[in-house]
Amino acid sequence: MIVPRPAGEHPVVACYSGPDSGAAVQLAALLAAATGQQIAIASAYRYEPSTPTAGAAESRENERRFAAAQTRVERAARLVGADVDHHEHVLPAEGVPEALADLARRLDACALVLGRDLDGDVMRSVLQRAPCPLAVSPYSVPIPGEEPLRRIGVAYDGSPAARFALA
Repeated sequence: MIVPRPAGEHPVVACYSGPDSGAAVQLAALLAAATGQQIAIASAYRYEPSTPTAGAAESRENERRFAAAQTRVERAARLVGADVDHHEHVLPAEGVPEALADLARRLDACALVLGRDLDGDVMRSVLQRAPCPLAVSPYSVPIPGEEPLRRIGVAYDGSPAARFALA
């Protein structure tokens, strides 16, 4: 028997990196509503550690990347609507896939939702590290509250994580 997790304690993490991942935020909103969880909207950016010779230039570049990531999570929050319980995370990272998986682990997320990844590099890396079920949104997802979610594919191997994903 699968016991649902208490509401709000295990968020759905939506990874947002720009327009192509808007559907990931919308899918996360639908999954959060279906499971009674909140959403953690995350955007990771490549952080370059400063070196003594180029410190100021690298620091300005990191600040620019942080500001861009902050803008992305604010834009993503508008996709879920004011009535959806969510919190935002901007993640400086040497490796984006590792940062996303670490956030999901730290939050004890019930799902990690990624958007379209044309190269598949981030998706493959996150899949190997994800501590929870991974959902990959198609390019187009129904808008929460306007159109119901009609179909979800679940990879099932009998593990506890797979049973939770199926539930």
